[in-house]
Amino acid sequence: MNDLEIEFLEEYKALDILLKDVLSSDSGVTSYINKMSESYGQGMQADPDWAVAFKRLKTVRHKRNILSHEDDDPGVVEDDIDFVCTFRERVLSHRDPLALLRARSVIIQVRIMLRRNRKKRVIRYLRRFLFRLFWLF
Repeated sequence: MNDLEIEFLEEYKALDILLKDVLSSDSGVTSYINKMSESYGQGMQADPDWAVAFKRLKTVRHKRNILSHEDDDPGVVEDDIDFVCTFRERVLSHRDPLALLRARSVIIQVRIMLRRNRKKRVIRYLRRFLFRLFWLF
């Protein structure tokens, strides 16, 4: 295993641990990919980069699996490491695809409540949402 592959595995592991914590699951990247596939249509509307992120996550997970379980060369390149690092930063800053989807659903709920003139419900809803959002980090 060369230095590039070792660095890739370290960065992937850091992303996987973060996603395990965020999603409260045993399989971080895989759980994230599954959640993305469950809401693919809605996600495409919420984040223009949804399809790219989905495909790249599947690609880096596949390369990680090859490195960990097989003797083949997965073809890790510097761009793979950059993607994993950038995606991890997006998760930490709540700009990842699933966070953008959650934010979009909150905006839609708030608009519906405001149209129905339910301002007190909007305030309670936003308080609960913000509490859950900041409770994660």
